[in-house]
Amino acid sequence: MMKKFDDSDGNTATPQSEKEAETPSQLDDLGFPDADDDVSPEVLSPSQPSAMHAASGGYEIPARLRTLHNLVIQYASQGRYEVAVPLCKQALEDLEKTSGHDHPDVATMLNILALVYRDQGKFKEAGNLLHDALIIREKTLGSSHPAVAATLNNLAVLYGKRGKYKEAEPLCKRALEIREKVLGRDHPDVAKQLNNLALLCQNQGKYEE
Repeated sequence: MMKKFDDSDGNTATPQSEKEAETPSQLDDLGFPDADDDVSPEVLSPSQPSAMHAASGGYEIPARLRTLHNLVIQYASQGRYEVAVPLCKQALEDLEKTSGHDHPDVATMLNILALVYRDQGKFKEAGNLLHDALIIREKTLGSSHPAVAATLNNLAVLYGKRGKYKEAEPLCKRALEIREKVLGRDHPDVAKQLNNLALLCQNQGKYEE
């Protein structure tokens, strides 16, 4: 189920074939639960002013999307996808009408909906949304923005859950490079990203890496 910012990725209600493809140790879903780059203030507003400026890149998630995110994960955690999905879709439609498709807020909403779909086991739909969100974020925020790293990580986790570790690895590596550059090597998010990469390597038999 989807969980709040400080939780790790838990078990999801997925078809048995997909469950069998998941990693023995769950990949830490940095995209939303712990220190989420999309809606959590931790990365957008780090303690050091210089880090704050670097991480925010002049873009902050509106409060209404933070509130909507919490509401959606509450419904999703209860299995009430019939409420969570329409809520996301309506918000996405409204954002596209007011801001256009190529807007950071639209990318944030795409990420939220993608993780709801992922929890439902709709991996193809989730992947399509995350790819769209990645394109928007790279275009509007730049290729080295923390929000780009969040989407890259979400894609890596999605591939990992499907057993596609080879495809997940370069995404995870790029997310790690961005986080190290922006946050510094000693930041907790960097450590968790390293853990994700280690799990992906482990599941490919790359134990030395």
